[in-house]
Order: sequence, then C-alpha cells, then structure tokens
Amino acid sequence: MALNASIEAARAGEAGKGFAVVAQQIQKLAEESNNSASQIGKNIQDLVEKTKENLLAMNTIDDVLNSQKDKVSRTKEIFEALNNSITALTDQEDNMQKSISTMNQTKDNMSEIIKELEESSLTNVGAAEETAEVTGKMKEEIGGITSLTSDLTDLSENLSQNLKSFLS
Repeated sequence: MALNASIEAARAGEAGKGFAVVAQQIQKLAEESNNSASQIGKNIQDLVEKTKENLLAMNTIDDVLNSQKDKVSRTKEIFEALNNSITALTDQEDNMQKSISTMNQTKDNMSEIIKELEESSLTNVGAAEETAEVTGKMKEEIGGITSLTSDLTDLSENLSQNLKSFLS
C-alpha cells in the first residue's frame, strides 16, 4: 500500500511531493507495524510456549498434590487404625485391671474363708479332743457301770440263792 502511494506521488511530480512525504511516513509505519506484528507474533509464540510449560508444570504439581493427598489420606487411615488399636488395648487393659481387682478380692475372700476354716478346724480339734476325753470318761464310767452291773448280777444271784435257801 505504501509502495502504491510512493508510485502515485512520483507520477504526480511536484504536486505529489507532500503526498510522497506522507507515503514515506506510511511506509515507515507499515514497516514498523510489520516489525511490531512480527514481534507480537514472536511474543505470542513465546507466551504460548510458556503457557504450555506452565500447564505441564501445573499438571506435574497437580499430580504431586494428588499423590500427597493420597499419602496424607493413607497416613490418616493408619493413625485412625493405630488410635483404634490403642483404644482397644486400653479397654483390654482396663478389663484386665478389673479382672485382677476381682481376683485380688476373691483371693482376700478365700484367705478369710481359709482363716475361718482354720479357726473352725482348731475349734473342731478342741471339740474333738474334748469329745475324746468325754468319750474316754464315758468309757470308764461304762466300764464301771458294767462292773457294777456284774456285781449287781452276782449279788442278785446270791440274794436269789439265799432267798431260795431261806425259803426252803
């Protein structure tokens, strides 16, 4: 377009000198516009490349973040499982402590019963000794009564014979 204007200005001669100056300025502007357009194209191309690089970097970051998110989620699951295990272990320990407490109470009760049985045994031994002593005395008494009964029987027979002798 600037070339056409220059050609027309040259044909016009002296009258086209002003037009030639304008045509030169237009040609300069056209070259600058071409250079600017070329530079803008390069800038756009650089921007597109940088945008692609940024997009790749963002995808990589997104992948890393997703991986980290998965790892955090897995870590959370592990800690929850660990917490559940600790809670179960604590519950078992509490139950064990209760069982130990119950066993200690049962042991104390058994000790009391054994002590009572021991006292009762001692009392029974004493009672058995007394019973044996009384039984021994009773045996002696029965022996005495048996002897007296024998004597009485003898006396009764003598009396009966004496009575028969007397009556006859």
